[in-house]
Amino acid sequence: MARNNDTGLAVVHALVVLSTILFAITGIGNGDNNGSFLEEWQRPTSDLFTVYANAKQGMAKSGNANRDAHDGWSLKLMLNPNASRRDGGSPATETKSRYKYGTYWARAKTANCSAQPKADVVTGIFTYFNDGADRNGNGLPDNNEIDFEWLCAEPEVVYLTIWTDYRESDPAKFRNVHRTINIKTGRILMECYREQFGWCSTSGKPLSESERQPTKIEAISNYYSPTRYYDYGITFEANRVHFMIVANGVTHTLWDYRGHSDRIPDQPMYFMHNVWHTDNWYPMDDNGSAVETPKYPVNVYIDTSSFAPLNN
Repeated sequence: MARNNDTGLAVVHALVVLSTILFAITGIGNGDNNGSFLEEWQRPTSDLFTVYANAKQGMAKSGNANRDAHDGWSLKLMLNPNASRRDGGSPATETKSRYKYGTYWARAKTANCSAQPKADVVTGIFTYFNDGADRNGNGLPDNNEIDFEWLCAEPEVVYLTIWTDYRESDPAKFRNVHRTINIKTGRILMECYREQFGWCSTSGKPLSESERQPTKIEAISNYYSPTRYYDYGITFEANRVHFMIVANGVTHTLWDYRGHSDRIPDQPMYFMHNVWHTDNWYPMDDNGSAVETPKYPVNVYIDTSSFAPLNN
């Protein structure tokens, strides 16, 4: 079995932590917000999101004409050919305010690597906040993060992760719970609690019954994340994280995590979307020899992004 996304995730977290700290220093996006929002990406700029990219890495464009979007407009994140193996500077968005308990939705098409099926490109839809503080006193910086992630080389598979702590070191130290699902077949490929990178079978600890619901996932046989818009949702509560997908007009539960409260974030977070390249995140069924640097532009499209607080 191939290696999991170890060094690549170490890089992404180190760089995103730096980005968040810089936003806080400059006074951008460091306020909390309990209100609902809906961003339809119709205009070149957004009142809700900061949209950014390093010109060498790619482009992030709001107000992109897109006939498949519900209103004809979308956010386009384009990763350049031969992009550096990094997250920092890659096409991304993040809300200008932080949000806490409620439901986050993004209607999206993930990165399409049909021209280069083994390109090592990751699409992310996630919530995130890390200011370096250790509020729970466990010796690690708190890392409040809830992820949907897709590897371009396996577009039918989604990686779901809930983080509470992360420190970049050698080796990295962190706390997370993780589930990987082949949505097309409904097969749960792995799930565990981890404190080090690697496959659950070698580096993780089993989840309790309440942490691994549902134990069976309904297959979505026509699921293919790059060529069709799907709605992806996260309901975040103090004692629960619920991952959902809307496909063919039906809402499916991918993971309804309930369990250890110390394995669930407790801070308001930014809502983010990104696309980036890493050279060591291998498909579940690959030995790693086939992953490649992207040689063609790779696009991610976001049709809508929204948040609704609980009890609203």
